[in-house]
Amino acid sequence: MTLYFKDNNTFKILQMTDLHYHHGNKHQDDDELTISLLEQLVDIEKPDFVMFTGDILIAYEETDVTDGLKTLLKGVTKHNIPWAYVFGNHDHEKGVSKELFIKTQQSIPNCYTIAGPNNISGMGNFVLDIKDKITNEIGARLFCLDSHDYPKTNQGKYAWIDETQIKWFQVQTASNIPKTPSFVFFHIPLPEYNDAWESTNKIGSKNEKVCCPEVNSHFFDAMVDSHQVLACFVGHDHINDFCAAYRGIDLNYGRMGGHHTYGKDGFLKGGKIIEITKNQWTYKVWCRLKDNSIVNEALRDPKQTLNLSR
Repeated sequence: MTLYFKDNNTFKILQMTDLHYHHGNKHQDDDELTISLLEQLVDIEKPDFVMFTGDILIAYEETDVTDGLKTLLKGVTKHNIPWAYVFGNHDHEKGVSKELFIKTQQSIPNCYTIAGPNNISGMGNFVLDIKDKITNEIGARLFCLDSHDYPKTNQGKYAWIDETQIKWFQVQTASNIPKTPSFVFFHIPLPEYNDAWESTNKIGSKNEKVCCPEVNSHFFDAMVDSHQVLACFVGHDHINDFCAAYRGIDLNYGRMGGHHTYGKDGFLKGGKIIEITKNQWTYKVWCRLKDNSIVNEALRDPKQTLNLSR
């Protein structure tokens, strides 16, 4: 599935994360605020693509998915905007299958979610190319991965991107010549987010600990070794929104948008905007908040301190 740069060679992504939408009457007032925020951000920013990075819809029964996704996404679908969804740890934890989630997503207009290979761990591991409309040249790539939920054994609280997914990523990036600026989306932060926060090349805030897996599967090392990843984007920790460079890659949190979930006074709900330029090894980023203000706006160059040839 292919996405295309605009005529000015830019492509704008709205990252929405941790909406914690509950379909029905359980938390209707909060849920209506969440839907309204998504519509507001789409109307103001007019993104070319919306990326949902997990814990978007908490499903207690199948109709929460089959009816709820359509209700939640109405602000996106009415504008015919392409979108995709990677799983968090909460979306399916009440027993509704990932298969139903993906089947329902794919029945909604402009869904770019792909189930992905069935011989690797998880569902929703896929890559999307952004191309030039005229030449069909690939100018950027979006990698989307299932970061899972909870370990099957007693190895900490959260699961991790596993070896089969890492090998898949390595194959995808090894075959991509020449190197293409790439951006990676998943839900649960990597252990390296702790290291990134110590960087001097950072923006944004850290208001809670990094809730990462205790097992380090070294997916971050695979991203570094690919020499193609500029940045990755996660959710999970609701009151962190920082972007920090570590070993030549920006480690980003989105800005949490859900109203029926924990937050912090003064830390407004919102979304993160990522503006990519074709074949450029820099990108623009900012957070658009509920009051329409902008914070953490920057032109990012995470590789600037490494003196790397690009």
